[in-house]
Amino acid sequence: MPIKLEFSEGIKKALGRDAEIQRKRLEEKINKGLKKLTENKVESAADLYESEQTIRVVSFDEKEAKDAGLKKKDGPDPFGNYGETKGDFDNKGKPKKNGTAIIALDGDTLKVKGWSEKIDIVGSFFEILIHELLHATNKKRTHPPDDLELYRLWVKLFLVMLEAALKEERERKKKEKKKSAKIKKIVPKKTIREKIVKPKIRIKKTVKRLPVS
Repeated sequence: MPIKLEFSEGIKKALGRDAEIQRKRLEEKINKGLKKLTENKVESAADLYESEQTIRVVSFDEKEAKDAGLKKKDGPDPFGNYGETKGDFDNKGKPKKNGTAIIALDGDTLKVKGWSEKIDIVGSFFEILIHELLHATNKKRTHPPDDLELYRLWVKLFLVMLEAALKEERERKKKEKKKSAKIKKIVPKKTIREKIVKPKIRIKKTVKRLPVS
């Protein structure tokens, strides 16, 4: 896939036993959403999608986050309380080819809420992750100076595109299933059975007459 998603040990610990299953599902969703946005000429999505970057998700309390300068912000910006991003950009400020962007999340809250449960006014952790992806699309994408409304629109558009991609996939699978069933129906059943007939061997009983003395 163009975008690779990685989880740090802290995030794996927060998510529990099925962390790898969750990682794969999120990776698929991120790529489906970005691909659909790219097809619809959303330049920022295309820049990230085509960069084939690795998105590494870590917890705020890990050394990796601290080394990247990412820390939880207990302030008026609700998103900063739950997620922060350090993008990897080229000299034009666009996502560096095969680079690694780091997204730090509040691992303690993620452990309790998971990806889908709503948190505060920011939505779910999945929506927070999508919000943070916009920061990774361009070096200029920061707030401030960006208005948060831009990020809300990005998340909303991403979710709409993701749902469209998933719907197309469901319809494609449905058509393939119907086509497969139709082909099976057309193929004639075997009507001639090969019978193995054992040859009948007739044994003639011959009576030897003894000479009369």
